[in-house]
Amino acid sequence: MALTTADAQRVKDYARELGFDACGITIADPLEEERSRLLEWLQNGYHADMGWMENYREKRLDPSRLVPGSRSVIVVLHNYYSPEVPEDPEAPVVSRYARGRDYHK
Repeated sequence: MALTTADAQRVKDYARELGFDACGITIADPLEEERSRLLEWLQNGYHADMGWMENYREKRLDPSRLVPGSRSVIVVLHNYYSPEVPEDPEAPVVSRYARGRDYHK
């Protein structure tokens, strides 16, 4: 059964209520077009010290392998940018993304 437009809107509204900045829903199909780009990106070492990016390649490229039977993928966005700037000019420099609440929770 496909997700109705009304159900999709309820999911997106709920994501906003939870504090996410945006929400999208797409079909859980294999990522054919992105496959070669991801593999080339990994081969070129662009993932630096994030070795875990090399794990589970087939699951990264096909969401239905990650969750068998899945038909949709819900993607949410949380902007962790913080516009706050320390008042003390002598304060240590901390990246703006690290100044806010920990998004890993």
